[in-house]
Amino acid sequence: SYIPGRCATSYLPMGTRITVRDLASGRTIHCVVTDRQAVSSGRVVDLSETQFSLLAPLWRGVVRVKVSW
Repeated sequence: SYIPGRCATSYLPMGTRITVRDLASGRTIHCVVTDRQAVSSGRVVDLSETQFSLLAPLWRGVVRVKVSW
């Protein structure tokens, strides 16, 4: 069975299943909100290194994404 990764947001309830799409490559991943991130970070979702590496090379650090749930 498929187990989505974990991620953090400041605006969605814990346990929310989300889809994150890299706007540049079109790649998508699925994750479950299991943590909180700072509201003032200016970012919409924080991914684990494993999840991020499925979207883009780790050296990019930050990518533009679309989040849906």
